[in-house]
Amino acid sequence: SSETILDAVSIDDSIGDVQFEMPAESKISRLEHAPVTIPFEYVGNQILISARINSGIEQKFVLDTGASQTVIDKPLAQSIGPQTVSTFSVTAGSKAVPLGYLNVGKIQIGDLIMENIPALVADLSSFRATLGQRPAGLIGTSVLKRFAVTIDYRDRKIILTDPAQLRVPENAIVVPTSPAFGSTLLVVSGSIDGKHALNFLVDTAAGFNNLSSTLSKKIDVGPVLPVGQVFGLEGQKMNIGSVKFKSLQVGGLKIANPVFAIQLQQSAEKPSGLFTAGKMGIIGNPIWSSTRLTIDYRNDRLLIEVPSDRLAVERLQSHIDEEDKLYLRNKNMDEAAAAYEKILKEAQASKLKAPEALAISRLASLFAEKFNAQKESRWLDMAVREYDRAAKVAAESRNKLVEGQILAQWAMLYLNSPRSKSDLDAAQKLLNRALLKAPSEGSIYAGLASCMLKTGKTQVATQFVDNALLLDPSNWQALWLKHRLCEEAGKTKDLA
Repeated sequence: SSETILDAVSIDDSIGDVQFEMPAESKISRLEHAPVTIPFEYVGNQILISARINSGIEQKFVLDTGASQTVIDKPLAQSIGPQTVSTFSVTAGSKAVPLGYLNVGKIQIGDLIMENIPALVADLSSFRATLGQRPAGLIGTSVLKRFAVTIDYRDRKIILTDPAQLRVPENAIVVPTSPAFGSTLLVVSGSIDGKHALNFLVDTAAGFNNLSSTLSKKIDVGPVLPVGQVFGLEGQKMNIGSVKFKSLQVGGLKIANPVFAIQLQQSAEKPSGLFTAGKMGIIGNPIWSSTRLTIDYRNDRLLIEVPSDRLAVERLQSHIDEEDKLYLRNKNMDEAAAAYEKILKEAQASKLKAPEALAISRLASLFAEKFNAQKESRWLDMAVREYDRAAKVAAESRNKLVEGQILAQWAMLYLNSPRSKSDLDAAQKLLNRALLKAPSEGSIYAGLASCMLKTGKTQVATQFVDNALLLDPSNWQALWLKHRLCEEAGKTKDLA
């Protein structure tokens, strides 16, 4: 961004090290009483909080740890005051974006007031595609780094704490971070599949995890199915695919089967964006949302809390997955029912609500199959009863991903053999509920795609199929739908 040439250097030994110490930060008086808690909405894998600019009305802002500066949307900026046009730019999805800047007199988040905040100005209309609305701005690290920021995804709240008063929870995984992009952003070291060591940007505005095309070539991910397009901050469309790996290790946190989006189309120009030329990956909300994440800017670390029963839950969920595969191979319904009942009893004995709910939903799916085969209403009634029971147990677990999965499975009961339009309406309502619970769950989008196809909305169905495969490239329901859509459209390359 700039260049300075030193013609000569003379050393003055009288300048002591103390001259280079960081000056003490001013105290934030509000935090001396207690941390500030802010509710948030989770839409399209984005964290939306309410804030006021200069005592105006509350508007929605994206909480963005991947943005070095706070950004104001152009229409709002025009109402705030004069802007300075500059050659300053930020690195976005596929290229660098020139921006203006202004000074915001006051930003109020909850009962926390911050004054005299410098901010960049950009057109944020591209966010509408994922959020369904245009945000007023991005709250970036220029504001967030004054706090220890805790994001409680389960309870949908953000807690801003004085870093000097932060205490490390007993069960927290401490992951050191390194500064990047002028010491404004945070990077963690990790590995994919235990053999590819990479650095990752910590980005709470990333709706999916990303690997640049440069990194994907280095890892040699093999052929990737195109699953649609996304927009960068600069509004440029990027063709993307997705890849599911076996594991992602970040410090003491290990995530099984992580999915990363990869850009497929290379620009004719020299690549300059995070998606194309980046030498680091991006870990976004699909990973962080399964944790309680604290970003401690002051001490260069992440504090990651996972549920205490996580390992036990994952073990039972793995058993359910294995029984699913066994049933698909041998189609022995009695054997499958006995296996799911056994897992159900073990989950109930261990008081693990999430796997209990999943086991009940699998029993419901067996009743649904009997209804599809025999068309006897008693099987339908039993399936509905069990899905309803599973959904209630899932709600008690407070595991929103499991809640979304079960509602999506329930919807498939009506989609697989709809008796009337009311069944399609019931399926869509269940899928809409599921989407609010778990926007990162691919099976929900696959269900929505099936629903759209049955009502003749092929274009919308294609978008939902691509969303499903972006989130889970091994979702077989979505893959068969994609196969069918490619076949109908004559897309022989994608079909292959």
